[in-house]
Amino acid sequence: MQHLDPESLSLLALGEELGDDAAEHLRSCAGCAAEYASLRRAVVAAKPGPDTAALESPGPQVWAGIHSALGLSPPSPPTRWDPRRRPAPHQPLRRHQNSRRPGP
Repeated sequence: MQHLDPESLSLLALGEELGDDAAEHLRSCAGCAAEYASLRRAVVAAKPGPDTAALESPGPQVWAGIHSALGLSPPSPPTRWDPRRRPAPHQPLRRHQNSRRPGP
């Protein structure tokens, strides 16, 4: 069997099954196995795992530390979203009175 083409190796790395011939070649060819392993590492690194759902939101002390380190004013307390509250009306941007428009 010839070496697996890049598309087949990519599909295998993404979890697709390509049949017994491809699997057998992958077991017997060090070059294709190394390329598959490299692609598989990239796929695993790019996909979010189940652990990401368990991440906790940083506490207020973390944000206070970030604001302090960046020289920003202290963070405001979080506000809850209220679906009954209407958003502020859109206000168009005003040009500064000293700004000039480019000439023709």
